Amino acid sequence: MEKGCRILAADIGGTRSRFAYFDYAGGELGMGDVVRIPTAEATGFDDLLGRVRAAAPGAWARLTRQTDTGNDAPDTPDASVTAFAAFAVAGPVEEGARCLPPNIGWHIDLATTRGLPCAASLLNDFEAQGWACLLPGAQQCLQLLPGKPDATAPVAVVGAGTGLGKCLLLPGTPHRVLPSEGGHATFAFEGRAEAEYAAFAADRLGVGRLIGDDVLSGPGLSLLYAYHHGETLPPHEVAARLTGSDVVVEWFARFYGRTCRDWALHTLARGGVRIAGGVAAANPMLVQHGAFAEAFFDCPTHTHLLRTIPVSLVTNADAGLWGAAIFALLHAGTRRTPR
Repeated sequence: MEKGCRILAADIGGTRSRFAYFDYAGGELGMGDVVRIPTAEATGFDDLLGRVRAAAPGAWARLTRQTDTGNDAPDTPDASVTAFAAFAVAGPVEEGARCLPPNIGWHIDLATTRGLPCAASLLNDFEAQGWACLLPGAQQCLQLLPGKPDATAPVAVVGAGTGLGKCLLLPGTPHRVLPSEGGHATFAFEGRAEAEYAAFAADRLGVGRLIGDDVLSGPGLSLLYAYHHGETLPPHEVAARLTGSDVVVEWFARFYGRTCRDWALHTLARGGVRIAGGVAAANPMLVQHGAFAEAFFDCPTHTHLLRTIPVSLVTNADAGLWGAAIFALLHAGTRRTPR
């Protein structure tokens, strides 16, 4: 009999944190209660978990016991069911237990975390996006550019949210996902007009050079809007004002296309490129604008190669939760990819 599993999965970002309870049985993975909390409302990881427990106490309690009896009698142990928590967090993870997220005001250390309901591990948030690629239905992908995916080649994942994330899904048995902190690498601007913007943005941020996080992110969208329109607004207000003809959309789409192209070339991702992250999912025009495709194919030596790589947009904001749940299954001993 295949081992079942109860899972607490999390996608902890700089802006908001999502938690979901999953059940795995009979080869099927199903999502239950979902809890969403603005990350800044929590004073620390312990406080965040306390809020999750308070929001769905019944689902939390099920992680600490194996079998529901259906009556008031105590639950009885069942060796065929286990529980595991996987917390995907926006930052570099050490030994599956520690993380100092660059866009969150507190750190995570599972060794000192109080009240964990079951065995747990940390993973990078974009590693979770990589695992989610194994369940395309959970991603709800929208094709942006056609191609001929190679099932034996890597799949590259790129995404703008509070920051810029990247990862790589490697094929094989078992699959592997390689996390990345590529969003903190220097961003490559091109031409005089972009150089002038780079000088403006660096001055605004008080930095000597701009990284991907500064450019291709929610805050980066606000910065670009301020440069072109002279008004500083939070990302959600900028997005509400944008139209397909706005120069901000054109520039952001070009930056996005260039970033996806470079990541695909760096990793030879013939398996495809998936765009994740809340910015494009909430504002598809930022990757549907013609400037995106133009930048993606702009390569003097490998345009033909790039035209074979399909590019799609992950529209499900909860894809990272599904990816974290798959990671949990692998670490809980199930060792199977769910359907």
